[in-house]
Amino acid sequence: MEWITDRTQADINRYYVLKNTKGGFMGMNEEEKAEWLAGMKGCLNYQEWNTVISNYRNLNTRLVALGYPNIESNLNDFAVCEATSPYYSATLPTGSELGAIYMIMYVHYNALHNEIEGIQRITEGALFDFNTWNAFQNNGKLIEEWLDSQGA
Repeated sequence: MEWITDRTQADINRYYVLKNTKGGFMGMNEEEKAEWLAGMKGCLNYQEWNTVISNYRNLNTRLVALGYPNIESNLNDFAVCEATSPYYSATLPTGSELGAIYMIMYVHYNALHNEIEGIQRITEGALFDFNTWNAFQNNGKLIEEWLDSQGA
């Protein structure tokens, strides 16, 4: 599974430089357009969003098989994002999706914190920023590694 767990403020700044300073997609040179279309690390783009939710569905199947809580109802709160044009690059979670992210982290933390060192719990209402998204993906990565080590 693919996880991005090291997004930084510099990545966010780069996204905004291209989006705002350059006047958007039409104001970019060919190198910048290629960077934008590749899926900038500084924004939560539709490909990453769909990949992460798909990864969590896979993890849920594996965890449920071991008797851990089923988070399928939380995963059903997520919409599949589709690109409408090359100009569309960033998306933010809706209120229900954000609530689901916090709930998934809460359930996984409570169920697995004794098994997996480093798993994080972010409380509902905490600021959603790149650190929260990194933590959400890092939890998924840690759970995947733990499941792999268990042969599950």
